[in-house]
Amino acid sequence: MILISTDEAKQKLRNLAQYIPNQEEILYDFGRLLADRLNPELYPIGFVMTYATTLHDMETGISDVDGKPIQSQYVGCRPVAYAVLSSLIGGIASAIFPEEFAKEVIEQAKAIGQIK
Repeated sequence: MILISTDEAKQKLRNLAQYIPNQEEILYDFGRLLADRLNPELYPIGFVMTYATTLHDMETGISDVDGKPIQSQYVGCRPVAYAVLSSLIGGIASAIFPEEFAKEVIEQAKAIGQIK
């Protein structure tokens, strides 16, 4: 298992449009929310789990971390929007992490059934 610092990944998530251009704003909003939730150091499975819980929180509008409302115009969208975001974990990981770490993220996401 690979453990990395998330400083660079957080920066990339906050500026995701530079790394994954021409996408819907919901992706970039999700990236900013996810950046705020990443631990300072992370294993691939930690990213997969943080990604999933952040997505769930965005869908429900309530943070599982502190019980406070999520501030986003994309709270409460149609379920298909969150399904699309869920499927993008591999592309996001590849855009923000070193190649070996991103590959492990994808393997872990496949192992738990988040992506096929």
